[in-house]
Amino acid sequence: MIEKVGRALRIQAVLLGQVQQLDEDFRLSLELTESGTGARLWSRTMTNSPTDWTSAQAQIARAVVMKLGIDLNAGDRVALQRPLLTKTDAWSHYLLGRPQFEKASDRGDLNAIQEYQAAITEDPGFAEAYVGLLKLILTWAINSRSQRPISSSPMPAFGQL
Repeated sequence: MIEKVGRALRIQAVLLGQVQQLDEDFRLSLELTESGTGARLWSRTMTNSPTDWTSAQAQIARAVVMKLGIDLNAGDRVALQRPLLTKTDAWSHYLLGRPQFEKASDRGDLNAIQEYQAAITEDPGFAEAYVGLLKLILTWAINSRSQRPISSSPMPAFGQL
């Protein structure tokens, strides 16, 4: 599968990952796989607190760049040191929303909406929270998960986000 995706996208490698919430911490399981052969280039499991998320991002980015042998210019090296997500509360809200959505219930969906909206309030540029809201809308529309029409749900209009 990875080989097929790699050929289609014309990429050298794929970074696969899984995030699990463990009480107050989170665990990242990562694997960098060569797309042409499926060979594992690098793997790592990290357990961090949400406040360490930005540090974990930088560690992962540096490890991937090293394993792929990418030659960075000075500007890229500086950019690699900058955290991608600076608002750890936004990340925490997002992580709380994901399992609520996966409950596949109206109550879980409403809780997920609240968490995703809190993440967006905390960091309006946090794309994953918008993706979570979009998944809810699509799930409701495609699967008729909720008996209520979407327009009467507490889901905000996109202009309100």
